[in-house]
Amino acid sequence: MSTDSTPPPPAHHRSGHGHPVVLIHGLGGTWPIWRPVLRLIEEHCDVLAPTAAGHWGARWHGPVRSPMPEVMADEVEAWMDLAGFRQAHVVGHSLGSWVALELTRRGRALSTTLLCPPVAWQAAWHRARLVAQLTAIFLTAHLTIPYAPFLMRWAPVRHGVFRAVVERVDTLSADDAVEVLRGFVRADAYWPAIRGLVGSAGVHPVDGRAHDVHAAWALEDRMAPAAVYAKPLIDRVGVMTHSVIPRSGHLALWENPRAVADLILERVGAVSRRPPPLRGR
Repeated sequence: MSTDSTPPPPAHHRSGHGHPVVLIHGLGGTWPIWRPVLRLIEEHCDVLAPTAAGHWGARWHGPVRSPMPEVMADEVEAWMDLAGFRQAHVVGHSLGSWVALELTRRGRALSTTLLCPPVAWQAAWHRARLVAQLTAIFLTAHLTIPYAPFLMRWAPVRHGVFRAVVERVDTLSADDAVEVLRGFVRADAYWPAIRGLVGSAGVHPVDGRAHDVHAAWALEDRMAPAAVYAKPLIDRVGVMTHSVIPRSGHLALWENPRAVADLILERVGAVSRRPPPLRGR
């Protein structure tokens, strides 16, 4: 077990001005995973990026409960209420896309953008593959973290540790790699969430005709390839739009933040002449 005493990041981040945007990270992450994208959208967007309850630096607002997407959506809604967001443009990455879709079902999303979303599957073995990948990441993080500040200095080591989610390891610095590993290790919700996936049927159906839903798939994603997850997602959501994030694996937020930021700005209409809503407090 690691004796690392590095303090956690704050439980949420709020910055920028303009159109309301909520960023939801994936399992094991924290809000700083969005930093490369935040720098590019803050000029146009009033951004709320919470760390999901049960993850490093974030406690539950109420009694500790099951870290399943529906419950996690309750927590994000609480942050939205505190921020004064009745609705917002919701962006979810990886399994954070499941939470984003749950918020969409509840009418809290002005638009919904899903990045690399492995949230629906056709066959049980696809679910088993996802569980195995997440378990491998969890175990690798725990084995690596005691020596991470030393090991992550070498790009080949970073590539070996993050090969499931990062194609271009030069986009992930040694310090960033250590922070990501700390997030995995200190996420109390990580293992219970993996156990919850074992018996899950995936995301609940959403009426795509009534909601503006878009899925973006990383071209080189090993964890959530479009060939496996796109059609099942269409079956659950129905009418939706799609795009491809080039030159990126699963961690597209770091590998190609410009493409992700451009997509978000396009989706929220932040570069248009529409006046932004008033920022609630």
